[in-house]
Amino acid sequence: MSGRADSAAVTRRIGPPLVIGLREEASGAYYPLDPRRTGYVIGHGLHADLRLSDPYVSSFHCALIRCHRGELLVVDRNSRNGVHVDNVRIERAYLAPRSRLRVGKTTFVAVGRRGGPTWPAAQLAMLPALRPWNRALALLARAIGKVAGSPRGREPSGR
Repeated sequence: MSGRADSAAVTRRIGPPLVIGLREEASGAYYPLDPRRTGYVIGHGLHADLRLSDPYVSSFHCALIRCHRGELLVVDRNSRNGVHVDNVRIERAYLAPRSRLRVGKTTFVAVGRRGGPTWPAAQLAMLPALRPWNRALALLARAIGKVAGSPRGREPSGR
């Protein structure tokens, strides 16, 4: 077998589909979102990562937060005009591939890639050895989920 076939056979993607970018509907402009980066700020201010010239967007309008499995959480920063995911005004919601994100009068479509990070087979083989940690990790993930919100695509409850 060639080296390429071997490397393809020893890696695989695990996890949910990742949002890897936002495409502006009106202009077609594409904003890449690095899956390894933990957060982005959308606004018109100097410190915004995705700077928009929309007059209906505040300087720190909303944040995009990458969660532990790669999901992208959108958090409204108490903006006057709000943040909408799939035409529903939200305070916090997960953004899935092909979802529509409206910030002010600007609408984006989430661009996705199947699966989470690529893991070499050697690391995947080590996972059964980590089983004693699985319960602790599950408890931690449950606690993070309560803080971060509810299942993807739905607005978290007020709990």
